[in-house]
Amino acid sequence: MLALPIALPVTLAGQISLESAKMKREVDAALPAKFRSSMVGMKLNLWGTFEFGKDGYLCKFSLSPERVSSRSFSVNFDNETFSQAASSIEDQVVFKWLDIATERRMGWGRELAHLSDDDLEDREFSVLVSDYVTTRGHVELQEAFLFRLRKAELELRQISSSNHDKIQAIQEAKPLRELLDNERVRAEKWADPASEGELNLTHYDAGKIPEAVHPIYAYRRYHMDRHEGFPLFNLWGEPVSRGGKVNGASKPATPGA
Repeated sequence: MLALPIALPVTLAGQISLESAKMKREVDAALPAKFRSSMVGMKLNLWGTFEFGKDGYLCKFSLSPERVSSRSFSVNFDNETFSQAASSIEDQVVFKWLDIATERRMGWGRELAHLSDDDLEDREFSVLVSDYVTTRGHVELQEAFLFRLRKAELELRQISSSNHDKIQAIQEAKPLRELLDNERVRAEKWADPASEGELNLTHYDAGKIPEAVHPIYAYRRYHMDRHEGFPLFNLWGEPVSRGGKVNGASKPATPGA
């Protein structure tokens, strides 16, 4: 089981830290010092907002005490320390990014439709993989995204038991599988001369990831670490091509954008 790649903007972590620091300063300035110690563990309800350009790339992430647009999403702000605030916000922002990415990818097609129910179930995902992803964890991000795609596919199968729908979905997703095959070929060529350190996933639960997937994840991590992007795809895992089309299929709008 494998899906096309996904990545976070390299500027996102810095924007989260900056916005978290700005918000904490505002909160501390609004509260007299004598009250702060008695409000340890206080959590605030804030709003996070992604601002995307027409090309689907992130322009800005912001935090606000008020909802600034229909695309804003709720976040809980832990105000005890800056590090706790930034860490808490990062988790929630990454989850939201993955939700948008999943909806966007499903707009291309049901990428896992060709897999049987048994194949979808025959893949172990760590609890931490689904519940904890940082902006620095390339492998964890791939796994968390695949986990969400698998869940979305299973939910669709529960809604419709029509074999015709499944056959149609498999056909519609064929361009995605062809793109994945192209990436797989490139990853295998890259892996041949790669060093052991480059191939090692250094992921605490790498044993649950099929061996055939390891070089592909390593290949993706290599390019994100060195080039801040993939050779064939944008950060959403969509092909970089003129007009944003895949075999004549129109590129979907970014959900929430």
